Order: sequence, then C-alpha cells, then structure tokens
Amino acid sequence: MFLAFVLVDSLPLQLLNPAWPLRFTNRMINTSLLALLGFLLLHLGLFIEPANGFLRVQLATARQWAIVVVVAFLLLVPLQGFATWRVLSQAQGTQAMQRHVLGERVTMIRQAIEAATSPRRPPGPVLPNPGPPPPAACGGPQPPPRRAEAQPAR
Repeated sequence: MFLAFVLVDSLPLQLLNPAWPLRFTNRMINTSLLALLGFLLLHLGLFIEPANGFLRVQLATARQWAIVVVVAFLLLVPLQGFATWRVLSQAQGTQAMQRHVLGERVTMIRQAIEAATSPRRPPGPVLPNPGPPPPAACGGPQPPPRRAEAQPAR
C-alpha cells in the first residue's frame, strides 16, 4: 500500500524536471511512517498472539517487502544528490546570465558617462531606468491579495 500510494502520488513522471526528484524523495520520506507503523503493528500483533499463523505469514511477506523498501531508500541518496546538484547548477547558470546582463548595462552607462560633454547634458538619448524587478519575478514574497470591500448591510 505504501509503494502504491507513493507511485500514484508521483505520477506523471517528470524526469527532466530537476524539482520532480526532490518532490518524489520528499513524498517517500514523509509517507514512510505509514509503512513503518504497519511493520511495527505486525510485530506487536505477533508478540501479543504468537500462535496466530496468519500473522506469521503476513510478517514473513512484510519482511520480504521490507528488503525492497530498504533498497529503494538507499537509491534515494544518489537521486537526492543528483537532483540537488541539478537545481544548484541551474541556479548558478541563471545567476551567471543575470550578472552578464547587468555587466552589459553597467558598461553602457559607463560609456555614456565617459562620452558626456558636460555633467548636465549626456550625449544621445537618455534611457529610462527600468528599476528593480518586481518581487514576484525574483521568487520573493508576493504582495498580499486585495480584499473586496464589504457591502453595507441593507
């Protein structure tokens, strides 16, 4: 049941999206308590009623499946590491591109300042300053949503 829940919750597979393996790992770890609780309850049931043959068979089956789950959790370590590396390298690439664009803007401003004939009159058209990007574009906090004003009671 644990594996079925995790697999259904992880569909559709998005292996090229670097955030998907991180979400998958998070789901596996967060839902592992369900499998661990079931395993412990089987042991507790067999401890309370050692003569129950049904519980013995269920515990033997659970032990075999526990090996599969342990291997899956061991495979999460390289998956998590690779996904984290991909997210970080993607962020570094974006940061390098932003630095390059800002460097070009600074170079254009520096050239305009050096070519100016007087402090009051720069040569050529003056480009408007675009200002800082909005917080939503940077991934920062977004402004709170506006609330509709309540209508007075009639």
